Amino acid sequence: MQLSDIRLTEIILDDPIVIKYFGEPVTFYIRPDQNITTYFSVYQYQEKGITNDLMSIIKTIILNQDGSQLLNENETLPTIIVPYIIRAITQQLDQVRNQELNPNGDWNTARLVTIGALAKEYGVLPHVIRDTATTYDLMVYDVAQTWERYQYDKANGKTTTAPNLEQMKAMMAKVKGYTDEQHN
Repeated sequence: MQLSDIRLTEIILDDPIVIKYFGEPVTFYIRPDQNITTYFSVYQYQEKGITNDLMSIIKTIILNQDGSQLLNENETLPTIIVPYIIRAITQQLDQVRNQELNPNGDWNTARLVTIGALAKEYGVLPHVIRDTATTYDLMVYDVAQTWERYQYDKANGKTTTAPNLEQMKAMMAKVKGYTDEQHN
């Protein structure tokens, strides 16, 4: 898959402070399928206050509309916009899972448990997941686990409401960034 095949997610920062400072909303793009190491690093560096490493990762995440990096290595973001960009990025990353990844403040454990679960599910070594998995893989795993839980509960007489097929397709399309008609 080439970068041109990936539909980027548009992020518009339209907070009044951003508009006042820049004179208009600020727009950038991110890939919907971040490398899983990037995914965890954003949270880890943010939690630990490791600003330089966090800014380096943010530079790789924020893109132009054509998918090229928005900033080169010598450019920096204006300080006033950094919290807005971090919030927007983490909101996008949070859409990958519907549960909190860090209930006890231990990112390393959460990361390893997630990588281990994905590796077990797909029958690969954890380093393969660490090096190649994306947030899309994590989302598919989460949806599959939710579906299995629903089927188990249904078989055991528990009352649950599962999304219908159309709702599941809509959820998948939202994450993938396109509809079945566009895909076929």
